[in-house]
Amino acid sequence: MYLSEENKRIFYKAINQNNGIIIVNGPTGSGKSSTLYSILKYKNKEEVNISTVEDPIEYQIEGINQVQCKNELGLDFATILRALLRQDPDILMIGEIRDKETAEIAVKASLTGHLVFSTLHSNDSLGCINRLVNLGIDSYLLSLVLQMIVSQRLLRKLCPYCKKEDQNYREKLKSLNLPEEKYGDVKFYASGACEKCMNTGYIGRIPVFEIIYFDESLKNILAQKKEIKQNFKTLLENAMDNAKEGLTSLDEIMRQL
Repeated sequence: MYLSEENKRIFYKAINQNNGIIIVNGPTGSGKSSTLYSILKYKNKEEVNISTVEDPIEYQIEGINQVQCKNELGLDFATILRALLRQDPDILMIGEIRDKETAEIAVKASLTGHLVFSTLHSNDSLGCINRLVNLGIDSYLLSLVLQMIVSQRLLRKLCPYCKKEDQNYREKLKSLNLPEEKYGDVKFYASGACEKCMNTGYIGRIPVFEIIYFDESLKNILAQKKEIKQNFKTLLENAMDNAKEGLTSLDEIMRQL
């Protein structure tokens, strides 16, 4: 289970907007770049002008204007972004919003009709909003430009050949602050060891997502600086969906979340 049908609908609705900011959030190694490049490949049409500023450029995509930061030459994110905006691209991808200046340019670009994709480091989707506010971006401006925030993690996938029933799942649910009665009929699995997985208990990885889509109701809440209540499935809830299907273990969820 990667994106649920509902999350898939929200995801495509957001990335098909003509302007606004879409942020992909997560720690190093969580697959943010892969998600962003997948979006760019989807959006890469002959009639669409796409420019990126990256540090470093991880994948070369034909038909997209990709620019590498060179801070030692004075070519930082902000400087390159100003130059790219003069070319009036339809879509901008900013490798990472690291400072106030870059955040302000991203907001300005989205307000002037550009669709902006970027990454940001925070613990979860709501943390992205606090991070942008701490960088000096007013909540009202954020309510005008934010389209979607995606938080993601990569969980190791249980080896199907040697996974075994988890006899200690009750203690693990308690560690995750999850009520045991909610999972009374669920059979959880733990890692084993075999030649197929080189005795690691896991083969491959699966992504889990937490998605906030900023509809008019949520934008109004943000503009009024009210607390945003969780009316979306959290990373933990989506991770538990995978554990219930036997795709990953409670140990792996505890390790990553």
